[in-house]
Amino acid sequence: MKINGTCAIIAAIVLALGAGAYAEGYAVNVTPERVEVEGSDGAEVLVYNRIVPEGVDLTVDSGGFFHPFNTPEGVAVTGLRPEDHLYHRGIFMAWFEMHGELEADFWGWGEHAPTEDRVIMSRAIPEVTAATDEARFTAENEWVAEDTVMVHERLEATVRQMGEGNVADLVYTITPTADTTLPQRAFSGFCFRTRIDGAIQPHDPDGEVDLPAVSHVDPESNWPAQPWYAYTIVLEDEDSEIGAAVIDHPDNPESHWHNSVGIGMLNPVIVSPSEIQLQAGEPFTLRYRAVTFDGDVPVEFLNGLAEEWGH
Repeated sequence: MKINGTCAIIAAIVLALGAGAYAEGYAVNVTPERVEVEGSDGAEVLVYNRIVPEGVDLTVDSGGFFHPFNTPEGVAVTGLRPEDHLYHRGIFMAWFEMHGELEADFWGWGEHAPTEDRVIMSRAIPEVTAATDEARFTAENEWVAEDTVMVHERLEATVRQMGEGNVADLVYTITPTADTTLPQRAFSGFCFRTRIDGAIQPHDPDGEVDLPAVSHVDPESNWPAQPWYAYTIVLEDEDSEIGAAVIDHPDNPESHWHNSVGIGMLNPVIVSPSEIQLQAGEPFTLRYRAVTFDGDVPVEFLNGLAEEWGH
């Protein structure tokens, strides 16, 4: 564990089951199963699942995903194992078709490449930092096909409660062990899967979106590139409105968005315009901001977050 001591009040405690970092503003608890980030009020902001939680019958065995990711008022926005897609898992990164030393589907669909004995495995949480204004941790994962490591993944996560939302900056560095092709497809990659127990309305920087539904087999049906897209969800049982947004980084490859509104899927797709070639041993980095909020879409807030990144 590496603790950054530059901020005001930071303490680290090594426990029998894991590690943690604690400050006046945030706390990060690490166990072999998960990484929990708590805000200044002690409430849970998000959880990074290193393995599939006990009692959750996903049709994939991969860890390395976020659920729940809560709003500032403490309402979970992410969806886990929805009945329409039993392999969808909150916020996650995977592709359903990879051609390298082996063929693999780490997403879980299984139509274009095998899913059996393909698993994203958590290896370490080497860095944990808590401060008055943010929490950070680093995760190291391996994407394993049979007995072959196809990808080394490093995730750097920075979590902040700010303005009108909870914000997670996620930097994924993917290093393949062999030359690997990601074919042109309509979906996969970085995905924010929301809950669906309410009416969902999509938004972009220009307001409510009224575009044709996307098709999972047609990349040309995807929505055009934007700095961000968001969903509001009017919850049926709680008579309240929550929302989620994904902000794309301008340094990422151009993405067309597979925003499948009916299943609460926000998915900027780098392989929608064309296939991507990954070179053996060469790191490939993707950056995204995931945001949760309560009430209406905070357009100015989201625009400000996008402008920070150069949009």
